[in-house]
Amino acid sequence: MRALGIVILTATLSLAAGLNGCGKSPTTIAQENETQKKQEIADIQAEKEKRMRQAISECRGTLENAKPKHEMIVKAEPWEAAKLIRECAMLLNDPAALEMLKMAEIRAYDKQIRDKTINAETRIKSLELLVKDYPDQLTKYTNTQIKLEKEIASENRLQKLEYEKQLKILKHREAAERRSRGVNIGMSPEEVKASSWGRPKSINTTTGVYGTHEQWVYGGQNYLYFENGRLTTIQN
Repeated sequence: MRALGIVILTATLSLAAGLNGCGKSPTTIAQENETQKKQEIADIQAEKEKRMRQAISECRGTLENAKPKHEMIVKAEPWEAAKLIRECAMLLNDPAALEMLKMAEIRAYDKQIRDKTINAETRIKSLELLVKDYPDQLTKYTNTQIKLEKEIASENRLQKLEYEKQLKILKHREAAERRSRGVNIGMSPEEVKASSWGRPKSINTTTGVYGTHEQWVYGGQNYLYFENGRLTTIQN
């Protein structure tokens, strides 16, 4: 009996030892998770570095191809020339490429600033952007800025005059339209005068306890009747 107990105890201890060997403690699991996270971060960083090396390599090729024809493109399409090398010039921080970019952008801005087919307000915005990006160009465009500001002031005056002119035309049209229309119940005396009926030949006014009554007399047996400033009856 004693021997059987010893056997059972031994088996139990062996099973417990086996379970402890197969299971993992919380500390071990946490360490493994931390190691996995570190590996994932390292993999992501390695991928970023790989892409950066690839981008740098491609940019070097792009700049090498762009340099021989860049000046020609700048003369024809300066914004296209700037777009062609901007990203790579900034990525590589290449002095020669950055100078090429500056030359292209200055020429593009200058082209817009001097284009008289564009309104002065748009041109001066281009000038402001140029000076913001390249402050060393400010003195070169001082006189141009003064001229553009004068043009803007002149354009604003012309716009104001045109607006006033169009407003006057609109008012005349509205008045003519009102005059072309007849009268309706509820109109005020001013609205009737502005209508096709116009001013009456005479007005007969009666004032009583219920207010003021007016009879407007027109030719051809046409009459309008007002009660307290509103048209109430049309007789024609």
